[in-house]
Amino acid sequence: MLNWRDAITQAEGVPQGTALYTETQTLLDTYRPALSQAQENLRQAQRYQKAEADFVKACGSGSQLCSYTLRNGKVIIRLAEGYDDLIELSITPPDQRATAVANTSLSARANQLFNDLTNIGKRTQIPIELQDSNGAFIARFKPELNGYVKH
Repeated sequence: MLNWRDAITQAEGVPQGTALYTETQTLLDTYRPALSQAQENLRQAQRYQKAEADFVKACGSGSQLCSYTLRNGKVIIRLAEGYDDLIELSITPPDQRATAVANTSLSARANQLFNDLTNIGKRTQIPIELQDSNGAFIARFKPELNGYVKH
C-alpha cells in the first residue's frame, strides 16, 4: 500500500500545465481505486486472520465437520457429508422442506456448527459461503443482513 500511496503523492505533485500533467491524471484514475482495493484487501485479511482460530475450532480437528478457505474476500465453508444436508434442511423454511429434520446427535452437532459459523460471521463481518460436500452452493452469510440467504 505504501507504493500506491507514494505513487499517488508523486503524481499529485506534477504541476498543472506541464507535459506530464495529463498523463499523471490518467494514472491517478487507476492508482486511487487500486489503493482503495488494497486497503480493503488488508482489512479483510486482518478480519480473517483474527477469525481463523474460530474456524479451526468450529470445523473440528478430529472428525472434520467442514473445511474452510478464503477466496475473493469471503470464507468458503465446505461442509462434510451428512452435515451439509442437515444444515441445508435447517435453513430451509419448514413449509419448503421435502423431509422432516431427524432428531439425532448428528443433527445437534450440525446445529452447533451452523450456530458457530453464524456467530463467527456476525462477530467478524466476514461473508461466509456454505457449500455441500461436493462444492455446490447452499447459502451465503451476508454481514449487512446479519444472516444467511439461499441465492
